[in-house]
Amino acid sequence: MRAFPSILSAFSRGFRCIFLGLTVLLAPFFVPAAVALEECKCEDLAAIQTELAIALLLKQRFEIKARQLAEKYGENPNLSQSEQAFREFEAFVKGEGEGSAGHGLRPVAADAPSRVPFTPRGAKQREIFENNQKAGIGIPSGRRWVDDRSVVNHEERRRIEQEWKRAGKDLCSPEDPGKMEGNINAGAKCAGIARAFAIHEATHAKTCTDMGFYAFWERPAHLFAADEVKAYTAQAAALGAEIQRVMAQKRTKVRRGPSGACPECYLEVQATCIKSYEVSGKVQAIELTGRICDIERAFTLRSVGMSKVNFQMTPWDGGTRGAYTYQGTGGGARFVGDGRYTIVIGENDGRITLFSDGEAHVIGRKVKDTGMGTFKLTPLQETCE
Repeated sequence: MRAFPSILSAFSRGFRCIFLGLTVLLAPFFVPAAVALEECKCEDLAAIQTELAIALLLKQRFEIKARQLAEKYGENPNLSQSEQAFREFEAFVKGEGEGSAGHGLRPVAADAPSRVPFTPRGAKQREIFENNQKAGIGIPSGRRWVDDRSVVNHEERRRIEQEWKRAGKDLCSPEDPGKMEGNINAGAKCAGIARAFAIHEATHAKTCTDMGFYAFWERPAHLFAADEVKAYTAQAAALGAEIQRVMAQKRTKVRRGPSGACPECYLEVQATCIKSYEVSGKVQAIELTGRICDIERAFTLRSVGMSKVNFQMTPWDGGTRGAYTYQGTGGGARFVGDGRYTIVIGENDGRITLFSDGEAHVIGRKVKDTGMGTFKLTPLQETCE
């Protein structure tokens, strides 16, 4: 998710607990009220593309940092090197200046969580054990002393992880799935973005499951960074797929498609959102109605009542204006003529203004028609064909 939400608490808490023997302190989560998100639609396309651009940028930055940490401190750093690596990584994640993960990114909205940490159940159980060692609750470190050195007890760790899994409480599952979901939804504009954020967190959970909780929690800093690369890669792919889904919607008019199937290619997509309207109004005494399924496509307005008059509307300039012709009869007169029109679209309605320049033929006599009519546009709930 945006603002590199997953790793800060993970690496700092795990590192302090395992190497320094301090209590694991879990920072409080932002807990929003239940948020019901609508599926992403055409109007959300720009927001999806923004999240995609951020995910791709953070993927690149974490990739660079993972390589730097491995080169500087080694693939298997000793205790001192690990401490330095984690301090550097923490500065990278928490910093805002040049060289930090979040440099140049827009600030998170005040009503949204700044990060959504992936906190596996095992982290909470380690905290419980450290605070209640005499009570024998939680899970121990899974280490033992050999020749005055603390070494990993692989057999004990496997046994503990398997016991919790058999009890239906996998140590790699999120500590509080409901709270995590609430935070994810609070930071997403629509459901497709939330799913991409959830995929990011699920990627961390899978890494934990594949490695085992203890190994996951004790990784060196460069592997925490590398796992963020995997998570942002998955998130970007999900956002690209969501853009593709929105492009296929009936209301989305694609102006420019992607140049390929890669996630970054979907940043090239340009589209407008089709709105359909019910039209009602009068030209002089003639009442007309109709539907505009797309202001960029031709449409017809028809008279209501005894008169039989049709207006054929032909748009140009993206539908904001156009030309029309009309013909028909009513009240013993025959009408024929043409003119131009303009369309103004508001947030919740719109209007068409007709400027006519035609003739009314009444009993063989031509009458100049220079009238003007205004029509109200009422948005339809669904796009018409």
